[in-house]
Amino acid sequence: GEEEGLDYVHLTAGCWEAVNWYVPEEDGTMLPEAEGMKSVLKIPVITPAIHRPENAEKALREGKTDMVSFCRPLIADPEWVNKVAKGEEKKIRKCIRCLGCLQRTRRALGLRCEVNREVGQERYNPEYHRLSAPNWKEYSLPK
Repeated sequence: GEEEGLDYVHLTAGCWEAVNWYVPEEDGTMLPEAEGMKSVLKIPVITPAIHRPENAEKALREGKTDMVSFCRPLIADPEWVNKVAKGEEKKIRKCIRCLGCLQRTRRALGLRCEVNREVGQERYNPEYHRLSAPNWKEYSLPK
């Protein structure tokens, strides 16, 4: 790990032949592996497959992992973190672990999500094309 120059270890498991590991039905299936890695490494360990905020907080509090990654939950609901911070967990659009997001990318068709139909459609949504400057005319080039 550290001797080879790694800054952190991000756990992953499974493959298309073992989808139950790739898309586990329960939160925290990789925590035993994370604990084992933490016991022998001095670098941070990042654990995936924890979708519920309370489970992620518990794993961090108990020292089972150093960080939690939220790939698919953030695809399903890009506002996941903000909703958790505001205590609005019930408003989170939950990932259903169907793997629809990655099945298309495997065929080079682009990202999609069964619970968030806007994913992969950003270029067609004018909301994503707004200028970030509040008064854009003030910043326009002279004629």
